[in-house]
Amino acid sequence: MHLRQAFLNVWFIFPHMLGSPALISSEADKSYSSPIIVVLGATGVGKSSLANVLLGRDKNYKGKEFKNGCFHVSTGLDSITKETCADQGYWMGDTNFQNFTVIDTPGFGDRLVEEEKTIENMVTTLRDEIKYVHVFIIAFKQTDNRMTDSLRSMISLFEKMFGKKFWDNVILEATHWNHGDDAERIRSESHPPLTQKFWSKEFNRILQREFSLGRDLNSVFIDTYYHNKSPKELEVFSNHSRILWEYALSREPFECKDIEIALTEIRELQNHIDSLVKEE
Repeated sequence: MHLRQAFLNVWFIFPHMLGSPALISSEADKSYSSPIIVVLGATGVGKSSLANVLLGRDKNYKGKEFKNGCFHVSTGLDSITKETCADQGYWMGDTNFQNFTVIDTPGFGDRLVEEEKTIENMVTTLRDEIKYVHVFIIAFKQTDNRMTDSLRSMISLFEKMFGKKFWDNVILEATHWNHGDDAERIRSESHPPLTQKFWSKEFNRILQREFSLGRDLNSVFIDTYYHNKSPKELEVFSNHSRILWEYALSREPFECKDIEIALTEIRELQNHIDSLVKEE
């Protein structure tokens, strides 16, 4: 048996016995399989790569079946994904799992007015087509250890778009977190050591300060570029994937029927970003 399959089978054997909100909510809207997972984050953080891996595709899948760059992984700095797109499949491509839906989204930064049509497309797609979301993954790079103007504007946009309640369905993902021995040694030699616990604590501290959150958010460290011949890296990948899956199954669905973002709010956010840049 393939080593990856062996690890996956350990933690997911009888999905139909879980009786979760995600399974129940699928009756509400049969057009998309539950649970429904939306991947959010800045340009270049690795959203499409993560979405593909969750569906069992190669991390470098080029999205040839999709238009507008959806699920297309590129090494360039510009955003390839131009629209919000959904795809369905088995978790990690394993037919022993139930079907689920993953939604790839464009990256946002500090040019919100220029991205107005992209933002509008996300709103209309989630509100009018998807309708329910179980998990919003907000992906950050391992190196994103401070609240930059771009990150602040992106998260402010999400909060204005979805409202405060969306935080109940958010989980944080640290991308590019290599679990190999050399990478762990380098992180442990930094001051303070960059551990998963430290990263999670710091990001929660920043988010609570900036957005008045009342609780810590869960974090996962799914490395889509893990070495599949390394038992250790494979086990870590499987463990954190399991955490994400179980979180998705545990969430009450977030209803997207009321989400909206006005042009005036986009421009207000852009003006705030511009003023911060001038102050620097």
